[in-house]
Amino acid sequence: MLDSAFKVFPNPSDGLFSLTYLADEALKGKLKIISFNGQVVLEAEKTFGIGAVINIDLQGLAAGHYILEIETEKGKITKQLILK
Repeated sequence: MLDSAFKVFPNPSDGLFSLTYLADEALKGKLKIISFNGQVVLEAEKTFGIGAVINIDLQGLAAGHYILEIETEKGKITKQLILK
């Protein structure tokens, strides 16, 4: 259920991603972007409000695959990001 509440677009992207939270209750959590070699390239505490849109700027990073990890009190999800 938590996985379907978060949508990322566009994916693949040139570096600017939007993360939307589509659920009926606000959540607090931690957002991480991890490179495929395991390096954490972005980490932030976030409040995911109802209908929230969070912009993620990965411009300047090398093209490739990254992992978006979101951990909240309701659980943890991961999504793959593709940076062109």
